[in-house]
Amino acid sequence: MTRLRLSWAALGVKGMTCSSCVRNIEAHVGQLPGVKGVRVSLEAECARFVFDGALVSAERLAEAVEDMGFECSVLSASPVDADVPEVGFAERKEVSDKAQVEEHKGSGDHVSINNEHLGNFDETEKCFLRVTGMTCSSCVSAIERQLISVKGVKFALVALLPQKAEVKYNPALVQPSQLVELVNSMGFNASILNDYKTVHGEAEFLIRGMTCSSCVHAIESNVSKLPGVASASVSLGTQKGRFFFDPERTGPRQILDKIHSLGFEASPFTDHKIDASYLCQKEEVKKWRNSFLFSLVFGVPSMLLMMYYMAERMITKQHNQCCMLPGLSSENFFLFLLATPVQFIGGRYFYVQAWKALSHRVANMDVLIMLATNVSYFYSVIIIIYFIVDGADHSPKTFFETPPMLLMFISLGRWLEHIAKGKTSAALAKLISLQATEAALVQVDGEFNIISEKYINVELVQRGDIMKVIPGEKIPVDGRVCFGSSMVDEALITGESLPV
Repeated sequence: MTRLRLSWAALGVKGMTCSSCVRNIEAHVGQLPGVKGVRVSLEAECARFVFDGALVSAERLAEAVEDMGFECSVLSASPVDADVPEVGFAERKEVSDKAQVEEHKGSGDHVSINNEHLGNFDETEKCFLRVTGMTCSSCVSAIERQLISVKGVKFALVALLPQKAEVKYNPALVQPSQLVELVNSMGFNASILNDYKTVHGEAEFLIRGMTCSSCVHAIESNVSKLPGVASASVSLGTQKGRFFFDPERTGPRQILDKIHSLGFEASPFTDHKIDASYLCQKEEVKKWRNSFLFSLVFGVPSMLLMMYYMAERMITKQHNQCCMLPGLSSENFFLFLLATPVQFIGGRYFYVQAWKALSHRVANMDVLIMLATNVSYFYSVIIIIYFIVDGADHSPKTFFETPPMLLMFISLGRWLEHIAKGKTSAALAKLISLQATEAALVQVDGEFNIISEKYINVELVQRGDIMKVIPGEKIPVDGRVCFGSSMVDEALITGESLPV
């Protein structure tokens, strides 16, 4: 018996229009000698094959796909990480999404190929991005359009005030870091929020009764064995435990029950202090405040100097005062000194945003601002240099006063804008404090008759629970009405100070 090494290959396939194309490729190419498994994705425009490299190659598979009228190229190919015995293969079992691919002779040796070699095109994960620099709904729409256009992104939702973006994506095709780079290239600042906290469920409990490190180890090891628990961290000093889990497979009540079964007392820990530093726009407020104050230091003297020379010309009737140097008046010299720091230091944030926008082939307000100030400044510098070199007996008309005044007033507007946004976000934080602390958990029969009812901490509500909301009560969590009707407190939705 000899040894052979299976290989897998990923092919890019263009021209598929429907599921019939997918089935035709799988059926036709799957019959080639040496092909052990095939999976084709219409959305990803990709096909993956597991094959015997001694009988067929990735290039031959690509040619077979092209012979069917599609455009095909080899994206990647590598050997499967296992040697398997070479045997006579008498029959081929059908490839399915759940079964393994097996080829065998009688009841003898067999080759088993896991689906990990073929990949999973339908897998979807969720990530949250923090996005700063958005000023209006147009920014939101632009980011959403760009994210949706990325291959592998199935859903994108951007919120202006919370400065967050929720993205569902296929990890086989795109990663959150690539989405961050895309948003940054558009002129915004993006970062990935904590993966476990945003993608998975999180529960934090106060745990009493622990006396030593053995207690900590017992809780962590036993809770980690629960299905869906991704991480368990317990601190003996603070008497707290933090657990991250997949809400599709388990919930906080199962974790709490497990801790109780180990002989410890536990209760949900709720920190009512809302960490909304990024909501309050503190960084943006500080940035534009400093930009405004710096521009103010040079902008006000520039305005006063401009008005002084304007008044002097009206009184003396002399319009071509000269000259410190041939072609350079004292007015142009002092205005140049005041305009230069503002143009390159006070306006540095505008330069950064304008460059990011232009690199993404987008023209926004920052581009217009820098276009106006740069034209004014560099025209004035060039014309002054020309007059000096020419030895003119008068100094030209310049526009050095434009950059300081324009950047000063726009920086002031940006500063006030972010202060207002911060106050609005603070109001949102107060609204969050209106959230209910308890929920009525009920068990019902097929006709929604209540079998049992108990009140639990809202932190213990998990996916699939049925809650009862009595008239006038707050809705504890997001959900849908499955039975009945009631009057509820919508203050959290409408922002009203009293129940509505």
